[in-house]
Amino acid sequence: MVGFRGLVWQLVGMSVHACEMGRPGRKAVPVVVTGRQRGQLERLAEEGAERERVRARIVLGAAEGRSNRELVEELGCSEPTVSMWRRRFGRPRSFRTVDQQL
Repeated sequence: MVGFRGLVWQLVGMSVHACEMGRPGRKAVPVVVTGRQRGQLERLAEEGAERERVRARIVLGAAEGRSNRELVEELGCSEPTVSMWRRRFGRPRSFRTVDQQL
């Protein structure tokens, strides 16, 4: 049985390790886009409203294999935002257009 001090040291060690090595957790959801979807996303990334541009750039970056952290740094948005849009676009879905997803 681990005493209080042992538990504290384990937690401190884990938090230091997590900071040094990146946050451990689930793998990012893979995103695959079709040629047609890529065209729609590229159009939105250039011509859409600000939030549509950011969302489209998140999905395009995820489809290129970039990590959530890379996208956060590049786009200047939060990690929960990147994770949410990667997850929403990456999950199996019925026939919806890109506009309906973003």
